[in-house]
Amino acid sequence: MKSSKEILKYCASICEGDGVSPRLEKTAQQFSKQNNQRLCRQAQKWIHYAIQELGLHHWTVQRVNMSDNRAALIIELAPLQPVNLSEVQQVHGWLQSNQGQIRAVVAEGLHRKSVPSFNFQILMEDENYA
Repeated sequence: MKSSKEILKYCASICEGDGVSPRLEKTAQQFSKQNNQRLCRQAQKWIHYAIQELGLHHWTVQRVNMSDNRAALIIELAPLQPVNLSEVQQVHGWLQSNQGQIRAVVAEGLHRKSVPSFNFQILMEDENYA
């Protein structure tokens, strides 16, 4: 067994980053990104199902993205037919008031105890849907 002086001598030569492969750091970030993308795709499917079941039939979920701090999902909805501004405001209010029910359906569908909070954005006809 090595003495504590020998161990300290070896420890003194260790620099920052020793023992951590840069390849592993890169794959950890890549796996995190892939997991976030998978969560967004799955959430998009279940959010679409939830809003259809709760009565919002003429709207569809265009995109779901993770926010910068990963604390919320940004959900972009688009109408399937032309709508006016008052209807957009009603739909946004409906989404805010039924957010708990939508999150419950998504959590059950994803088999998770909790899901990130939702931030709803509504796209209009003149915005890019792609």
